[in-house]
Amino acid sequence: FFLAYFLLMPFSVSICLQFAPVSLLMLLSCSALLKWDEKIEKAVTLPVFFAALGLFTNYFDLLTFPLVSLGFPLVLLLALRIKRGASGKSLFLLTAFCGCAFALGYGGMWALKWVLNGLAWDAFFAVSDQISLRASSNGGEISRIGVMMENLNVILAKKSYLMLLLACGLITLLPASRALIAKRGLRMDLRALNVLLPAAAVCLWYLVMANHSHDHTYFTYRNAAVMVFSGYACLCLLLRPKRGEDA
Repeated sequence: FFLAYFLLMPFSVSICLQFAPVSLLMLLSCSALLKWDEKIEKAVTLPVFFAALGLFTNYFDLLTFPLVSLGFPLVLLLALRIKRGASGKSLFLLTAFCGCAFALGYGGMWALKWVLNGLAWDAFFAVSDQISLRASSNGGEISRIGVMMENLNVILAKKSYLMLLLACGLITLLPASRALIAKRGLRMDLRALNVLLPAAAVCLWYLVMANHSHDHTYFTYRNAAVMVFSGYACLCLLLRPKRGEDA
């Protein structure tokens, strides 16, 4: 979590009015789920919580890196449920429902803005032009896969960041390595693969919002922090040493 949060450049996002809202929403939602996830589920259900999160993200955010407010809390929620013994099927359904709910909340608030804007002036064609622009590939001038790599390279092209990622990867694998050396074995918990789904959502965002992600790489790259968090969390949960009684 702290590695991925570091890649967001916490100091910058804390003092920039454009970046602060989505970052604060992410931190608040993570704190709420870690503290009260079961109470939230009983009170309003988790999909409703994520729908509200998507709604507030769209309301406060200026189309910066909104997938952060979905990915970080969702990965933490899945890790909690894996720890409590949830089945792979229930984890997949939870991810699908919460992800779709976030998308509905986010898209619903976006549509409401357009409707209210349209009531003020004839903005229908302007709105449709903006949608086409943000989701376009500039008439084929840019590659959607290339846009995704551009955003990832903001992190991977920096040697200091790359070395930090490699070092944290080794630290993440250290418990598994020690277990293998001690011949205790590992528990290959395939349920952990569900944690990769938020990373897939980020990839989809880059592919769909190609024009926007290409023109504003200097801040849209922060969505890729979800991919880092998701990947390392999956490793931690997937390759766990067997307990003494399981060895």
